[in-house]
Amino acid sequence: MVIFTLIAVVVAAADVTCEDKSCKEEGELLNLLQVMPEGEGTLSARDVARAKQLVPGPAFLAAHGESNGLLNKHLLRITKGNAKPCEHFVSEDLDQVLAAIDQKSHPHLQEIYDSNRHPSNEGWKDSRGSEAATLNEDKLSEHPELHAMVKAEKKCYDAAMRFTHSISDADKKELLASHTIPLLPERGAHETEALLQTKLGDAWAGERVFNANCAACHAGGLNVIMPERSLRKDALEAYPMIRKSDIVYQVTNGKNAMPAFGGRLSDDDISDVADYVLQQANSGW
Repeated sequence: MVIFTLIAVVVAAADVTCEDKSCKEEGELLNLLQVMPEGEGTLSARDVARAKQLVPGPAFLAAHGESNGLLNKHLLRITKGNAKPCEHFVSEDLDQVLAAIDQKSHPHLQEIYDSNRHPSNEGWKDSRGSEAATLNEDKLSEHPELHAMVKAEKKCYDAAMRFTHSISDADKKELLASHTIPLLPERGAHETEALLQTKLGDAWAGERVFNANCAACHAGGLNVIMPERSLRKDALEAYPMIRKSDIVYQVTNGKNAMPAFGGRLSDDDISDVADYVLQQANSGW
């Protein structure tokens, strides 16, 4: 299963001396990282500092999409204003920018950046973004326009990160003479996921509820406790439980070995999972 990661990472500032508060804070961090690796005389201390920049994990960033606006201010400063919003690029242009960045990417800086790990302390975590950080390509592929948008945003993310962390200041200047760098997408991952959910409908939301609460007994439409009481269409018709209202009632109140979910799930969640069960039953699970 292919997963698109829709996150942005902390971008180091190009200029340490400035009046902006965020720039000053970033400058202080850079000053702490002034370590020149032995044998890398062509790189500045600032180049190495950017490559060493630690980043928060995807769950934090997916829940805080507003951070991209701040990161783009840093990117605009690094590029001396030669950057424009991601949506202003077509896919072919992004491919050309990425190819040019790859040519200028310094192997030592890239090695440093690739070896970085997300901070493990609790301050970088946020459960609200744990699911929003990834999107399933199989679901996206059902909607080519949204699929293309997400792939383009991933290219913008890659271009911004590689340009910032893997290219020396000297090579940045040369690259900017012939290319414009894409800014990070300012729509958070959770917002992109909401667009997908809107297009796919309530049954898609119900799939998540089902997988989290029902799949232990009913994966694949089966019933591990009472095999004859499966969720397949013929069995639902025989109960009968082929109407959405019947499924909602049983999920809410429970029956036999099945617990009541009325106090554990919201009405919307129960409605969505009923839509999902009916959709799967009609398509044959």
